[in-house]
Amino acid sequence: MRYFLLLLLGLAGCTSFSVFDKELPKLIGQPIDVAVQQLGFPNAEQTIMGQKVYTWSTRQTGTSIVPTTSVTTAYVGTTPVTATTTSYTSQDYSMSCVLRLIVDDKGIIRRYTYDGNNGACFTYSDRLG
Repeated sequence: MRYFLLLLLGLAGCTSFSVFDKELPKLIGQPIDVAVQQLGFPNAEQTIMGQKVYTWSTRQTGTSIVPTTSVTTAYVGTTPVTATTTSYTSQDYSMSCVLRLIVDDKGIIRRYTYDGNNGACFTYSDRLG
């Protein structure tokens, strides 16, 4: 189960970042309102070194239950007896994504950056693709 979750997150991430790489360049030269229509309202708006920066961010945390199966073989006389037991442990996870669009003084998108975990970025890549 644990490896399935990691594989799923990895696949989702490849998709998220490839969508970003394909779709975010299309926003360059567009008014910020175009991005807001696709992504929703940003989480933050700030001015850094005279440039307006809009930030979309998300964080996901949780706990997954991971099964562990053990097989034990014992002998009753000369006859092998096999027993299978399953125990469960919890494993915490944390994922995040930050997408920033930098606009000029006319509100036109000039640059973008993104960072985070692939699975969390699906929140925004799904809206773009």
